[in-house]
Amino acid sequence: MSGKYTTRTCSCCGIRKPQPEMYSRIEYTTTGRSKTSISGATILGAMFEDKRSINSIRSTLFNSGQRTYQRKRTVWYCGACVPAKPKSAISAKTWMIVVAAAVFAAGFIGGFK
Repeated sequence: MSGKYTTRTCSCCGIRKPQPEMYSRIEYTTTGRSKTSISGATILGAMFEDKRSINSIRSTLFNSGQRTYQRKRTVWYCGACVPAKPKSAISAKTWMIVVAAAVFAAGFIGGFK
């Protein structure tokens, strides 16, 4: 083995470094949308009681039928450009536990009156 690594390019500043010196993130990009539609042939088929046409009209009217297509890609960053990890939001359940513990502690210290 030669001991060489693949070089990666930083998505932010464009610097090229060996892969072990870079940091990767997976990003999702919206690439398109689709939506069901009704054509003249579908309406004509529904008039002749075609099941497929009737179901198509029903799904178009009562469902959104919209679909979003996404692409997953790996993005590389150098050490200086690494974006900070997003802070996780504290859930409502965690807040309820904290508030309940604080109320209990206040009642315990104050001596439930």
